Parts: sequence; C-alpha cells; structure tokens
Amino acid sequence: MALRNINVTVDLKRGTSQKFKYKQFDNGCILNLFIRQNKRDISLSNYKAVANFKLPSGKIIEEDCTINYNVIFVPINKKVTNEDGKVSLEVQILNSKQVVSTFTIFFDIEKSIVWEGENERNKLDD
Repeated sequence: MALRNINVTVDLKRGTSQKFKYKQFDNGCILNLFIRQNKRDISLSNYKAVANFKLPSGKIIEEDCTINYNVIFVPINKKVTNEDGKVSLEVQILNSKQVVSTFTIFFDIEKSIVWEGENERNKLDD
C-alpha cells in the first residue's frame, strides 16, 4: 500500500506552485499530475508521457508514465527517492515520438533515519 500518493495540478501555461515532498526510500508511490491549460482540463488520451528526474547528485532517472484523460501518473520508486535533497522533474508529453510539451516541477526528498529497512541505531551497533 503506497501512502504517499500525491495530487498536483499543473497548468501548462502557468506551471504549479504546489509544494510537496517524499520521504527517502519511499517506494511504490504515484505522483498524480492533473494537467490543465489556461485553467481548463485538457485531454491527453492520445499522448504518451515520460518523466525525467534529476537527483541531487545530478544522476538522471527516466520513467515511463501512464495517462488517463488529463492525469499523468508518475511512478515514484526507490531509484527516485534514494537520495535526499531537491529533485527536478521534467515531464515530456509526446505525440508519437515528437515532444509537444514539457514542464518542470521541483520537490524535496526528506532524509530518512531508516536505511533500506535498518535504522541508524542498528547500523551503529555493528
């Protein structure tokens, strides 16, 4: 069960000002991007979306997204949440193989005291 599914509205003309964050090592979460243009829902049913995450270290992670009408479902997994800090997410909307629109949003990965299922105290006891 993913507890950190987050809904964000993005207007292609205005961007978004919503602040949100994930916790380090979150896995199986979905970022639901509700896409609008000039304050109106637009159908993306015949399009494809790709998410490109730039992690705090500069590493780039690419994830395919799912689309249902005007919602882009972006998978958030351990590859994305492995590093704490600010993440840049660029979403490309494609018609066939041609990019028709892109937008960038930023979010934070909050540092976890848990390292892949072990807590810091257990690590220090070794």
